[in-house]
Parts: sequence; structure tokens; C-alpha cells
Amino acid sequence: VASLYCLGFVSGAFTSPFIGPFVDKVGRKKCAVMYCALEIFINLLEQYDNLAGLIISRVIGGITTNLLFSVFESWLVTEHRRRGYAEEKLETILR
Repeated sequence: VASLYCLGFVSGAFTSPFIGPFVDKVGRKKCAVMYCALEIFINLLEQYDNLAGLIISRVIGGITTNLLFSVFESWLVTEHRRRGYAEEKLETILR
């Protein structure tokens, strides 16, 4: 079990340098939707007693963790500024 969790962290470490440019190229909103779809897929894979499915789900889980911690906040900041809201409100939201 510990090795599976470690695999998720390692896959996240290897993919983290590529997530930012990928999100910029594809788009924040599409990547947010992709995050949700991948999480659903991971949860489906983890329902079965199949080691290969668990390994795949942990590798994808490392990638989705990077998406989670980069896509949503950058999308929020971009939309906030595009709509012309006050910067003080953004500071309050992100606290």
C-alpha cells in the first residue's frame, strides 16, 4: 500500500514541470474539467481488486494532484482580473 502511494508522489514529481506549460497551452477551464474526469476515472479504477488498475490510478493521481494545485487558483485569478473585480476581493478569497 505504501508503495502505491509513493508511486503517486513520484509521478507527480516527474510531471510537475510540464503541468504549467500544458495548462497554458490547453486552457485552464479545459484542464479543470479534465481534472474532474480523471478523478472520476481514478475512483472507478480503485473499486476493483486489480493491481494494474491501482498502479495506473496512482500514476494518474500524481498528475491530477498537480492539476488540482495549479489550475483552479490560476483560473480564479484570471477570471477575477478579466471581469475587472477589485484586487482586494481577490486577496480575501485566496486567504
